[in-house]
Amino acid sequence: MAKNKARVRRTADDHGGDYKRWQSGLRPPKKITVPHDDRHAKYVGRTKAGEQFFVTAPFVEPGYGVPPRFPRRDFVALYLFDKKGALLRAEIVDLGTRDKKDARATRAVTARAAAERDRLLGTLGAVKYGPIRVAPFLVRQFDTVFGLSHSAPEDPFEPWLASFCPGCYMQFTQPWDSGTYEPVYLVEPLF
Repeated sequence: MAKNKARVRRTADDHGGDYKRWQSGLRPPKKITVPHDDRHAKYVGRTKAGEQFFVTAPFVEPGYGVPPRFPRRDFVALYLFDKKGALLRAEIVDLGTRDKKDARATRAVTARAAAERDRLLGTLGAVKYGPIRVAPFLVRQFDTVFGLSHSAPEDPFEPWLASFCPGCYMQFTQPWDSGTYEPVYLVEPLF
């Protein structure tokens, strides 16, 4: 007597019209599209030589994996990638710590962040702003992990997540090539 095996046939309609794209989210990303926008990704693009770059302002915030007794710590980072999206180098500037309630300290850090941003952009020469496609990466500096990290979901049928750290200020999910992200930790960027 032959056993009747039930087969589940998945269609694109089961997953918003694009089953392969949905299924790709069940694996870690190989590359992620980082958009150019006017919030967290203003300084994203390519150099004249075709290298990809992202100048950003990561931070360590008390209460987000950091004991509340520590003040906020701000950084400015330049991530430079080759044409294929592999990290070539990371230049990170530590702007120090501050109490977010101190308006004078916040203005000083914001001014210094803008100056460091402009200096780092100046090292790139002529640039063209636009989206980039890069591989996840991590670097350790100032006893802090920086980069575009990814994490496996607890449930194997949930999608992987990727976010810029520290600060988890841009979080990506599949489809990895969509160029969309969620500003997970809702803070005003320094620039």
